[in-house]
Amino acid sequence: MALKDNENQPPRRIAVIGAGTAGLAAAYELRQRAPGVEVVVYDPAARVGGKIVTVRRGGYVIEHGPDGFITNKPGTLGFIERIGLKDQLMPTNEAGRQALVVRRGKLVPIPLGFQLLGPSQWWSFLRSPLLSPRGKLRVMCEPFVKARRDAGDESLASFITRRFGRELLDRLVQPLAGGIYTADPAELSMRCTFGRFVELERKHGSVTLGLRRALKKQHAAKASGARYSLFASFRDGMDTLPERLADLIGRECLRLNCAVIAVAPTGDGRWRVTDANGDERVFDALVAACTAPVMGKLLQPVDGSIAQRLAGIPHSSSAVATLCYRVDQFARPLDAFGFVVPAVERRPIIAGSFTSVKYAHRAPAGRVLIRVFLGGALDESMLANDDDGLIDIAQRELAELMGASGEPEVALVTRWASAMPQYTVGHAERVAVLRGALGALPPLELVGIAYDGVGIPDTINSGLAAADRLLRG
Repeated sequence: MALKDNENQPPRRIAVIGAGTAGLAAAYELRQRAPGVEVVVYDPAARVGGKIVTVRRGGYVIEHGPDGFITNKPGTLGFIERIGLKDQLMPTNEAGRQALVVRRGKLVPIPLGFQLLGPSQWWSFLRSPLLSPRGKLRVMCEPFVKARRDAGDESLASFITRRFGRELLDRLVQPLAGGIYTADPAELSMRCTFGRFVELERKHGSVTLGLRRALKKQHAAKASGARYSLFASFRDGMDTLPERLADLIGRECLRLNCAVIAVAPTGDGRWRVTDANGDERVFDALVAACTAPVMGKLLQPVDGSIAQRLAGIPHSSSAVATLCYRVDQFARPLDAFGFVVPAVERRPIIAGSFTSVKYAHRAPAGRVLIRVFLGGALDESMLANDDDGLIDIAQRELAELMGASGEPEVALVTRWASAMPQYTVGHAERVAVLRGALGALPPLELVGIAYDGVGIPDTINSGLAAADRLLRG
């Protein structure tokens, strides 16, 4: 049933549970395309943005969550322009567009042209000390590996070892993928995370041949690891995005510091929503932009099977230690955007991001802001340390890897408990079954990072798509 007004019915009401990027994008789209529809956005936090948290302190712009986003996903830049933030966009700095990886306790550049899962420039790859001669030979054999014809999903570890060998997985792919998903490669779904490479194998019979052909067409920039030329942030910090969306939606539509504690279908195909203040309201549809476990608890009294499926989406926990130093406290030049750490190195951190090198205006002159990532699916026990313990670990690692000396000017820790959904093998099929089961309930849309992608563009698109489905009926 389309959510439109007519002469015989009052304006429709839609509740959005969660004021993160996906929920705000959905609310914005609903308000823009159907001004007569009443939209109410609930969130237990005192601010909008979800995992986007920007703090300004002593000239530093500190991101507790994402510090940027990739710009080449469909619709991303168009949406940014549409909400009036095009002039606020800031690309990564031209200098330092490379990534490093730890190899036997040393930081080594990732080969030019290495595209997350495979090399596109053989000469740079062969000169790199990251792999042994035997490991390089195995990678070079990839074009001769028979393509898999089974259309079923497989894990990242299975795909990489099958096509490139175990050494490439351990030394490059696992740390790069871990920096994005904080995941176990033996569990991570190829289809839902790196589907582009599955398609390269299917279309070209070889990932490396497909990458080289694609690069010839695109004239891609010579950047290693993450394609940093495709990343951007906002000049004044990432919270620029949710704050602008909140203004466009209308602050009067936001119910912050107000958690939803119960939802229940009504007899006429609508939803009764009860908030933490004890207020009850009836809505024609819900947009669930909260985490999957939270929505699972809300739906437990409504449909135990759906609740179980939501609760069954695994999540990992991690922490970010933000350390701010003087530049002269480092023995090693800060000539890259960051580094990743292979699990086989057995170090207590996942990665380090030199945020103030990557983006301008993130630290005062002569200072540097570094974020160190800990925990994740392969080392959740790390979070048993208290904040001081995590800061000590981060300082020690920067001292060993970067030659950092002395105490940082700023040191703080952000914990993200059960915050990163794990897209395990078969995730897409499970989400499809889950959404299919929602048909027995009044209109309900699931949006956010637990379902269709973990990046900022993915969450924006999930919110916009949900709004479109509701408006189309």
